[in-house]
Amino acid sequence: MGTYWPYTPSIQLLYGLRAALDLLFEEGLDNVIARHTRLGKATRLAVEAWGLKNCTQKEEWVSNTVTAVVVPPYIDSSEIVRRGWKRYNLSLGLGLNKVAGRVFIIGHLGNVNEVWDIPFISIGFSIIFTSITHLLIVKWSLLHTLFDQEMFCFALFCTMQPGCPAGVEMILKDVGYPVKLGSGVAAACAYLQNNVPMIPSRV
Repeated sequence: MGTYWPYTPSIQLLYGLRAALDLLFEEGLDNVIARHTRLGKATRLAVEAWGLKNCTQKEEWVSNTVTAVVVPPYIDSSEIVRRGWKRYNLSLGLGLNKVAGRVFIIGHLGNVNEVWDIPFISIGFSIIFTSITHLLIVKWSLLHTLFDQEMFCFALFCTMQPGCPAGVEMILKDVGYPVKLGSGVAAACAYLQNNVPMIPSRV
């Protein structure tokens, strides 16, 4: 067909695809995969620190893009998702079909990094403390795509490390689960601090 389109082309989607590919090529595919591996591992460690379980029962089945968290029988996971959205501006995924009401889903996918929205995701603070006496200044950032040559916000149920664990911990407290605030954040941070490499282009 060459360059012929059988319908009016969706120009904004082509701009978005171009921007996404630029980000992918700049970071490098191997680095993108490694980053998602770290984010998935950090999320699972946070879930473990909360005393909850991953819906995936075998290690070889775990996903580095989303984590489905099983809640206790006395908690409706849809209430966690609802409260996260309405109170903390945090988007989590719903369990569907056989796991409806039994799991909620944390996304860790896309153009996000290990310190995205640390740790007060619903408040938007941008200055956060890190280990010992160092201060880390982090920009408040959102996933975005290019729409008609303008930058617009684009959000999945993705919220990143360790901001999402902080938000989830507050929600779990709200719905009556005896979580220790900071436990998941600490587990994720401890892992990430020891496993995040230097950014090659900035070394």
